Amino acid sequence: MISVIVPVYNGEMYLNRCLKSICSQTYRDLDIVIIDDGSQDNSRKICEEWANRDRRIRIFFQRNSGVSSARNKALEIALGDYIMFVDCDDYLFPEMCITMLTKIETSNADLVVCGTKESFDGLWASDRDVDYQSLPEFKSDFPYWVKTELFAPPWNKIYRRELIKEYFPENLSFGEDLIFNLHYLNSCSRISVIKDVPYFHEKENEQSLVNKVYPNRLLEIEEIHCALSSFVGAPCKQVDDKGLRDVSVYLLALIKSNNYSEWRNRIKLWAKSSFINRVDIFR
Repeated sequence: MISVIVPVYNGEMYLNRCLKSICSQTYRDLDIVIIDDGSQDNSRKICEEWANRDRRIRIFFQRNSGVSSARNKALEIALGDYIMFVDCDDYLFPEMCITMLTKIETSNADLVVCGTKESFDGLWASDRDVDYQSLPEFKSDFPYWVKTELFAPPWNKIYRRELIKEYFPENLSFGEDLIFNLHYLNSCSRISVIKDVPYFHEKENEQSLVNKVYPNRLLEIEEIHCALSSFVGAPCKQVDDKGLRDVSVYLLALIKSNNYSEWRNRIKLWAKSSFINRVDIFR
C-alpha cells in the first residue's frame, strides 16, 4: 500500500484537479490522507465530496499550523508501506504511483526520485536513470544533484515508511522539505533517480509560501546551507552557489516588496556572520 499525503490550505482553485488525479491512478492500493490545515475557503467541502466518492480517502482537520505540521500529522496516521506527498495545487499523471512503486521494488531502493513538469512547458528532470548502491556513492555525486534541485521537494519521490525517522521541521517556512529529505537520505542505502516525468507542479500559484517575503527567510537560508554542507561533509562549490542563489532571489523579492529599507539593518546584522563571508563570489 502507498499512503498518498495531501496537505490542504485554501486550495479550492486546484483541489478538484489534484484529487481526481490521485483517485484515477492506475495503481489502486492507495491510502489517501488529506490534512486540511484550517482552510477558510471551500476546500473542506471539496474534500468531503471526494471522500464520499472514494472510500480510500481519509480526511483530518486541524487549526492552521503550517504545511509541515499537516504532513507530520499525516505521517503519524499513514497506513502504507510507502509514502508519497502531493501538494494540493499539483497533480499526478495516471501512471505515477505504479511507476514509482515498480522502481523502488525492482531496484530494492530506499528512495526513488522522478522529474516534474511545470507551468509554461517547464521541465525539471534528470537526463538519465541512475541507481546508487550505497550512500557514500550517492554523496560523491551529490554536488551535481544540488544544482538540479531534484532532491529539494518531497512530492517527486516515494519513501519507505519504515525509514522515516525524523519528520518535517515545523520551525521553518522555507527549506523544511530539503531538511526532511537530508535526514531521510542518511537512512538510505540505495537511491534511484529516474528520468520519467509523472508529476505536474503548479509553480505559478501566487499563494505559495515560496513567494512570501519575511525577515526570517535569510536565517532559514543559512540553516539550509549549514545542513547541506554537513551532509556533503566538505566545502562544496555547488552548495555555496545554491546558498548565494537563494539569497539573491530573496533579496530581489524583498526589494520589489518595498520592505528593503525597513529590514536593511537586520540584513546587515545577518551578513556579519553569514556563510557569504567565506565564499568567493567571483570564482
